[in-house]
This record gives sequence, structure tokens and C-alpha cells, in this order.
Amino acid sequence: MEFHPGLAPLMDRFDGFVLDMWGVIHNGVAPLPGVVEALTKMKQAGKRLVVLSNAPRRAPAVLDRATALGIPTELFDAVVSSGEDAWRHLANRHRQDADPWYRALGKTVWYMGAAKDRGLLEGLDVVEAGSVPEADFILNVGPAPLKESFQDYQKTLEEGLAAALPMICCNPDRIVLVGNQSTDCAGALAEYYEKRGGDVRWHGKPYPSVYRLCAEEMGVEDKTRICAVGDSLATDIAGASQAGFASILVSSGIHREEMLPDACLKETFVGAPAPDPEKVKQLCLKKGITPDFVLPGLLWDS
Repeated sequence: MEFHPGLAPLMDRFDGFVLDMWGVIHNGVAPLPGVVEALTKMKQAGKRLVVLSNAPRRAPAVLDRATALGIPTELFDAVVSSGEDAWRHLANRHRQDADPWYRALGKTVWYMGAAKDRGLLEGLDVVEAGSVPEADFILNVGPAPLKESFQDYQKTLEEGLAAALPMICCNPDRIVLVGNQSTDCAGALAEYYEKRGGDVRWHGKPYPSVYRLCAEEMGVEDKTRICAVGDSLATDIAGASQAGFASILVSSGIHREEMLPDACLKETFVGAPAPDPEKVKQLCLKKGITPDFVLPGLLWDS
């Protein structure tokens, strides 16, 4: 595990980068410090950049959101999202070569989650159920950030379990940072459902299908020349390792309280402070997952 202040020393080692969106490129409110400069210099260096987001919406919607936050999306070669992966599986479920789990699904869906992500239903051969017991399956996109939480969906989860409905989880993340606040994601609902005996099909990081799609979009055949950048050990770093990619963990996201020096946590910090190497090592030991590199953020230089 190597510690670096920025990406510049790593450019000769890789041809393409898989970039997490929320927690690496932006925090749900604005681009993180230094990100636009880093993306620009990576493209100037001839690198292929593919965004891989655990967002419960289709790829064009991920781009629209990034554009609205002031991120120059023309720098990206492609965008892959957990919602796009789930949508494609649903859209293609009647094909002869479709995943048997999807081919067995009925047509009636119970949409569970934020109203803003209902666009995920568009273009699908589904009918919305009037109640949970009337549905054939649950499409879980997760709570509206900072407006809803796990508790708002407790009743729905219990009704789904009672009806033995299969669930599609469109975002495996358990929590996400919005500004400086953490909020529940679809993965927290799906994890509870699965632990209670529910049948869950997961899409996004760290599951392999999205990494195969990233490699195809990137056009880099040698996996050892691809590096994934993320802020979550359990999704970004574990998924990259399983896919055969190198990985960079940034301390600007969900693990920051466990990775930053104590002095940075006593006040609202500005920019991207360097992580405490000893705290990072202890966190990786605790999680049983180790990245190849650790950076303060998606920065070019310190």
C-alpha cells in the first residue's frame, strides 16, 4: 500500500481509470476540491476515464446530475451505473439468453424509494402494483437522501418478506455522504431484507457485471493497466480487486473519520487533508481489504 499526495506519480502505470462519482468526484452538493483540475490533466495525459457509480438511475441521469453540479462531463469516455445495470437486466429479461433469475420475474413491480429516481421504470415492460402483496417483485432504489431513512421503509420491507417477494437492489451502498452528513442508501434496506431471508439480486460495486461493462467501455484489454478510484473499501476497493484492477482509496469520502488525523476532525476542514497512514492501516486490517494506493482525494498534486 503506497501513500501519495496526488495522481501525477501514477500516470505511467495505467492506461485507464474507473472513477467513483459520489465521494470521489463530488459530495452531492459540489465537486470536491481539485477534482476538475485532476480530471483535465488525466485526459491531457491520454487516459481513458470511465465513471462507475452506485447510483440507482440510468447513465444519462448520472451525467445530467454531474453537469448540474458543475463537473465537465465531456472529460468522461463513458458512464456505468448500478441503476443502468439493473435496468438492462430488466429490459432484456425476456430474451432466451437472459439471466434465469430475471426470466422468472413477473410483470408487476413495487417501486421502493425516492420519487426522484422513478425514471428507472421508464421503457420497461412492467406494471406498478397497488400494494406490496400484489407485486411480483420489489425494485429498491433507496431513500431520498437526508429526507427519508431506513425507518420510512420498515413496513414495506416486512410486507415484502411476508409475501416472499424477490428484490432488485439498484444501489449496494449502505450509506452516502451529502455534504458533511451521512444518509441511508438502498443497500441498507437490501441488507436487512436479505438477512431476514429475502431473495435479493444486487447491482453495482462490488459485483462483477459492472466491472466487465467498464472494461468493455474503456477498451483496455490488460486489466493490470486499469485502476479504480473510490472512497469505500467494501464496494470500490473490494470490487476492483475482484475484477483484477488496481485500486486507489481516497480519504475524502465515507471513511474520512477513520482515516484523517485527529486534528482534522476537531474542526471543519477545508480541502483534502492527507490521511493518517497508521489509521488507514488499522482500518484496512479491520475490514480485511487493502487498496494499492491511498490519496487525500482525486487530486493531481498535493
